[in-house]
Amino acid sequence: MVTRMPAEPQTGISALPLVGRRRELDALAAGHEVALAGRATVVLIAGETGAGKSRLVREFVAGLGDHAFVLTGTSPVIVGSDIPFAPIAGALRDLSQRVPSRRLLELIPPESELARLLPEHTAGGNGSDPLAQVRLFEQWLSLLVRLGAEHDGGIVLILEDLQWTDASTRDLLAYLISNLSTGQVLLLLTVRSEALAGNASLRRLLFEATRQPSVRSIDIDPLTRDETEAVVTTLGGAGLSPRARMRIADISGGNPLYAELLVQAGDGEALPHSLVELVRERLDQLSPPARRIAQLASAAGTGLPLALLEEAATKLRLNAAPALTELRESGIVALRMGPPTDSYVFRHPLILEVVYGELMPAEREVVHRILGDIMARVSGDRPADPAWVLELARHLWLGGDPARAVPALVSAGDTAMESFAFSEALILYERAIEAGVGEKSPKPREPIGFRAIGTSAARGGAVRSVVERAAQAASLSGNPERALELLDGEHGSGQGGPTVSMRRAEYLWQAGRQAAALDIYKSALTISVRSEGRAALQGAAARAMLLAGQTHDAQRLASEAVESARAAGAESEELHALYTLSAAQARLGNLPTALETLGQARELDLRRQRRTRIQPRPSRIVDLLSGYWSEAAVLGSAGRTEEAAAAALEGAQTAAKLGIRGGWGRMVGVAAAEELIALGRWSEAEALLEEWLNTSAPPSDTAHTLAVYAFLLALRGHTAQASRHLGTSQRQIRAPIDPRLHFAQLRAEAEIGLSTGQAGEAGRSLGSGLQDLGDRVEPSELVELLAMSLRAAAERADQARARGAKAELAAIQSDAVVLHGRALANAKARLPGESRFRALLAWATAEHGRVMGDRDAGPWFAAGEHWAALREPYRVAYAQLRAAEDQLTQRGGRQDARRLLASAQATCLELGAEPLRREVESLAQRARVELAPSDPKPVGRTALGDDPEAGWPFSLSPREIEVLELVADGRTNRQIGDVLFITAKTASHHVSSILGKLGVTSRVEAASMAARAGIGKPDAPGVAIGDAVGTLGVADLGDSQEATMMFTDIVSSTALLEAIGDSAWLELISWHDELLRSLVRAYSGREVDHAGDGFFLVFPDVIAALDCGVTIQRSLAEHRRKHGFAPRLRVAVHRARVMSEGAVLRGKGVHQAARIAEAARGDEIVISSESLEFVPKRYARGEPRTVTGAGLTQAIAVVLIEWRQAANR
Repeated sequence: MVTRMPAEPQTGISALPLVGRRRELDALAAGHEVALAGRATVVLIAGETGAGKSRLVREFVAGLGDHAFVLTGTSPVIVGSDIPFAPIAGALRDLSQRVPSRRLLELIPPESELARLLPEHTAGGNGSDPLAQVRLFEQWLSLLVRLGAEHDGGIVLILEDLQWTDASTRDLLAYLISNLSTGQVLLLLTVRSEALAGNASLRRLLFEATRQPSVRSIDIDPLTRDETEAVVTTLGGAGLSPRARMRIADISGGNPLYAELLVQAGDGEALPHSLVELVRERLDQLSPPARRIAQLASAAGTGLPLALLEEAATKLRLNAAPALTELRESGIVALRMGPPTDSYVFRHPLILEVVYGELMPAEREVVHRILGDIMARVSGDRPADPAWVLELARHLWLGGDPARAVPALVSAGDTAMESFAFSEALILYERAIEAGVGEKSPKPREPIGFRAIGTSAARGGAVRSVVERAAQAASLSGNPERALELLDGEHGSGQGGPTVSMRRAEYLWQAGRQAAALDIYKSALTISVRSEGRAALQGAAARAMLLAGQTHDAQRLASEAVESARAAGAESEELHALYTLSAAQARLGNLPTALETLGQARELDLRRQRRTRIQPRPSRIVDLLSGYWSEAAVLGSAGRTEEAAAAALEGAQTAAKLGIRGGWGRMVGVAAAEELIALGRWSEAEALLEEWLNTSAPPSDTAHTLAVYAFLLALRGHTAQASRHLGTSQRQIRAPIDPRLHFAQLRAEAEIGLSTGQAGEAGRSLGSGLQDLGDRVEPSELVELLAMSLRAAAERADQARARGAKAELAAIQSDAVVLHGRALANAKARLPGESRFRALLAWATAEHGRVMGDRDAGPWFAAGEHWAALREPYRVAYAQLRAAEDQLTQRGGRQDARRLLASAQATCLELGAEPLRREVESLAQRARVELAPSDPKPVGRTALGDDPEAGWPFSLSPREIEVLELVADGRTNRQIGDVLFITAKTASHHVSSILGKLGVTSRVEAASMAARAGIGKPDAPGVAIGDAVGTLGVADLGDSQEATMMFTDIVSSTALLEAIGDSAWLELISWHDELLRSLVRAYSGREVDHAGDGFFLVFPDVIAALDCGVTIQRSLAEHRRKHGFAPRLRVAVHRARVMSEGAVLRGKGVHQAARIAEAARGDEIVISSESLEFVPKRYARGEPRTVTGAGLTQAIAVVLIEWRQAANR
């Protein structure tokens, strides 16, 4: 009987952007490049059903465009009736539909053996001839070589689903693989890895194939966790609950098809029927004994030693050995070698779940009881480890043995806590409580590879009750209300000693009940406690008071906590008290002392190696994360914004590793987002905020996250969404005791008002909020709100002047004097060195002058320089706008104003700051200052020609400018379509139109013009105002100046010259020189020297040099892809001091740059390590190298720049 089996489904995921697979695509591209060099190549692509083999091939082929000739043949999915040469016949049918009939007759004459595979042609071969098959094989080989020679991109033959091939096709493949050695032929073969187990002939074919030098293999591995989550989101999983998304990422095991089917099933716990059937299709191929052993293994879970699994099988009267062999060969399980012992694991979590679901409830209990008995018996003979304890508790519980399960559950809960699996620990502790632990506390257990529970659970050997441990697990898993329920159920509401009170206050604060938490801290401090316990209590209370804005009390208590900890020799309490103390000192304006205290904390931290090898105890996680937060706060106050961001990001990453998604984990994450916003890294900040919002947390945590996100959205002009987020934040916490949250809400509300032209409303909300905050707000935050109030007043003052409302203007100015005076009063209490505070004060002063009608740009230049020193590009751009506004009123200030506005506009486009961009362009339009045309949906720096005054001379539409930027970035039509959500054909039409308008004939020429115009060439967002007024160019180098140098030359040029001859070499070198010179000019470079095929060049800065180098390499790669050849260049960049004699550069730096060039190989860009400080993060960095050689007194460290990954926009 003929049975049709389902082919790999074509699903909705095929229409979405490909996630991951960069390594695999690069491997295919490398194989194609080898084939284009005349060495035929075969690539075997193996992966499980749904892994994306066909999608990978389609993505690769789409990137080839029209240059390669592609044929596809698929094996029929029919069992019981082998069709000879079915995939080859399919490829020939594909060919017959692609070429005219006359041409097909030339390629495949009717008398040939190949014609027998085309029913529409008369077969001329003799099927009984014993040599007919050999002739057919040879004709097919010759056809491939011929088609490859006729196309610039060669021929790509795709044969899919080799697991269904017949014997004749396998013989043909063996012949091709052995004899296809030359020609522009790339053969892509796909096969389902799980289908190889029962197909010995195909396994033998593939094994022999891999021994051939022309054959390469690609194994399609599961997607990473991040890639899987991206697939789930892309498929529409963003609408699912966080728990459902996590479950899908877990169960899908990195399989895109499985992920899609699970997303379609929604939030339900049950697996979708289509997915279960897909797995059962594989299970149905197993023998009954193998399936039974699979069910046993599914109950055993992961990591059960092989000997114990075999013992359990014996108790069930099963023979494990042959069944396990069958399961392994079928790809159901894999053997995991020790240490400590060998074990079997399921290859995919979904298979385990489906197999386990086949067991009836009674069968499950029996199996778990047997497994629990075996594990309990051998537990005393082996060193305990967390996974073992967890599995033992699971089997005893599910096996219906609560008497033995309870101690194991408690032990497993302790193990889960030590492993930072807090949600799992809570479940285990609650099961133990339900089973009757009650008030009884189990004895401390022995160490299990982490540390003894008696040490980690409590001090002085007093073991905390299971309920207290459960409460801590609930808190750390983001459920403080459950923690309070457990704690009050154990001790009674408000009862318990100082340690319990400290925990209760901590949980209350986490739940958003800060006032009650502060009362408990203050009450507990009146009770006499031993020094170490008092230090912990004082430190926790100081931290809470700091967050509540009671900074003086926080400083006093933190200082007392340090003294108490030192008296008790408690370094951990001392460390965390020092961090809190430093943050309090910084808030009170004593920055030098705060930095000194922070230094003491860091020194103690390093000595304790808290952040290196030793993982924190669960009870110390709050201390750990609050330390990161305090460090970031102090560094931020000091104006060391990048260091503050780095500290906060490290804290957020640590929280994620520890599984902390709320409380201090979220606080430090939000702090990181705020620093990233200040630095202009808005996309990173948005991703971080989105990530935190997608995890459940108490209202107080979510409210703060929403307020900060609302502020960022307002800066970007997404005011409707910003208002929704702010409204949600304010509804969750109506009267926040935490001044940081109140500040965040006020700032967001004011920014929304200012962005929407409602300055009066913004001023009123700020006035009311400042009154509510009183003196609880941190002084720099206060001055920021005052500056925003003055900005709102300035907007209102301009409106009053325009209406001639003198009385209203006088009232606004009177209020502004009060606001400015309040800012200045705060400044008197601050100590020198607080660069951020000085920047905020300069901003407030400049806004005050604006209210009063001053038209001096000086205060705005001062404010801008402060912000530039802090590397805060948005604030710089705002200061540039206001400075330009004043410059336009001055004689001779028009040119400076134009440059200021152009720089501000570029920053706005880079950041996506739409409201500010509109203000900049509105001022320019009113003043008739010509700026670059910009698209509200920015695509980078919009074009200005070599002369910015001339503008962009070509009438390109906004869409064509988007396409041109991507062309300049080296994208193919298919890739352009993916980015802009258009078809490759539409992208092709746009490219053709662009080439016509620009008057060029190639994409490389268009890219050169785009680069020369500024399209695709990034501006650094953080540009000081002085830089906008004028920048030294390369030609301005004096006798001794810093210069950015580049050396290029063709690798193996002598061998290439000998290979192609003088005439072809001259033609090649002429093309090479013209290309490089055009690209160097486009990036403002200058040619210092040129000899043979090498160039010595200088650029204004490292970024321009690297952008040029990346464009050079991409242009050559594009030419090589289209035409089959381009010379291999090496590029070296080095910034050093040089001596200039006219146009000639000399000195040690020049000699170093030349030696660095020798470290590069073909198609590479290298840069000296000392120049890396000028390199932005968008450049991916590769392997480090060392350069030595004649004339160098010491080695030079260099780094490879991965130009294929560099975001050269």
